[in-house]
Amino acid sequence: MPYTPTSRDLVMSADIDVRIQSLLYELPASNRKIDEFRAETAACPELSLLRQYLREGFPVKSLSWQITAYGKIAPDIIDADGISVHNDRIIVPLSMRESMLRLVREGHLGVEKTNE
Repeated sequence: MPYTPTSRDLVMSADIDVRIQSLLYELPASNRKIDEFRAETAACPELSLLRQYLREGFPVKSLSWQITAYGKIAPDIIDADGISVHNDRIIVPLSMRESMLRLVREGHLGVEKTNE
């Protein structure tokens, strides 16, 4: 028997959609960068697996320490229109992590302090 959402489910779904759109609007990134995050998230094997586990449930035991770590914070992770977000922060795809770390270092006290 197919699932028929209740009016409460529909209201909750609308609230979630508003929250996701609000979150994406508030991100300190250009539309081009948001699109890059979306594309790289879709192409990232780790985040693809994360998104699958968020939909289907996490395995009891994972061979990947990263997936195990994500499992511990899974209740706080959402898929915001193709971008994985944890507590209002983008989970950076593997392919973008080095460039993002360089950007963070440029705006801080330098490599030594950022790595501490």
